[in-house]
Amino acid sequence: MELFLLMSSGSPLFDVLLVTEPRFDPILDRDTFPNRLCMSRINWSWAESITLAVKTWRRVLVTRPSALLFVSVTSVNRGFDLVSTFTWAKRLGFLKNMPIIFWSHKTFSTVPTHLVGRIRESEGRYMERIIIYYRSLERLHPRIKDKFEFVPLPAHQISCMPPRKDPGDYIFAGGSAFRDFDTMFKAIRGLNLPVKIRVLGSVAKVIQDFELPDNCSLEIGDRLSDHPALYLKRIAESRFVVVPLFSTDEPKGLTTITEALYLGKPVITTDAVGLDDYIQHGVNSLRVKAGDVSGFQAAIQSLWYDRTLLETLSAGAKRSGMLLSREHFKRRIIEICEEVLVKTKSESTGDLI
Repeated sequence: MELFLLMSSGSPLFDVLLVTEPRFDPILDRDTFPNRLCMSRINWSWAESITLAVKTWRRVLVTRPSALLFVSVTSVNRGFDLVSTFTWAKRLGFLKNMPIIFWSHKTFSTVPTHLVGRIRESEGRYMERIIIYYRSLERLHPRIKDKFEFVPLPAHQISCMPPRKDPGDYIFAGGSAFRDFDTMFKAIRGLNLPVKIRVLGSVAKVIQDFELPDNCSLEIGDRLSDHPALYLKRIAESRFVVVPLFSTDEPKGLTTITEALYLGKPVITTDAVGLDDYIQHGVNSLRVKAGDVSGFQAAIQSLWYDRTLLETLSAGAKRSGMLLSREHFKRRIIEICEEVLVKTKSESTGDLI
């Protein structure tokens, strides 16, 4: 019965098998990708990852999909990744004419063994398309850069989030990974400007060791995925968003930045890997050197008191946000899948001639 329903679907991509997790399940909807498997939760265990691999292989053998689309299912655990079972099968000569299309938050490892949440760069050769969300990966992995296709990270886009027409009455900062709140606290101390901070995850333990400025209120959460509406409400009601990052060679802060831009909020942040694809200094953001207290202080004061600058960067943020919608992400994924299917069909037809 399941096979009959799949094959009788009117969707142009009915024959592509989508394997994803809850965050992307509503974006890449069932009407577009009826042949699908979805994890029951975002953070899964080693055993659950194996279970999903077994289900995926069973679906592949039963339905023989025209392509495999893996979206955000790279294991966060050591030693096993379901995507790798398929790239190894391709390496051994199986799954011919069944292209793999891959998207993940995690980047590739150039070392021979797996790292946490990463797959080996050599496996990229057995994928038809690798969808990336920051272009600097092309410089890091030149051997497989011809496989890369850039698609911006989509915002959460909570439908109940009311748009705010007037500038907010506070500055917002939040997030978890690689946040340099020490520099920000030094920058805002004594400015007499209201600041709200919502920290997530492990940063919550660290931030409590700092002396909180009098003009700053602090909220502590677990993960953004647990209460996204509250986090986005804080962004939506702010005047602008500050993302103070340490210097790093990995893309950090992009989730908060994409949410801010989608909600039309300018961003003050540092020069970090992957941000150039989303923010431009003087267009939708102000960028400061990592750890530069006086630079952050000057940027915060300028954006708070200069209404013209605030309006200019807010307009730029809204324009940038148009490319960060769920609809745009879905449209680009569909386009990539269709291109891959056409290419695969053409090559298989050529093999028969």
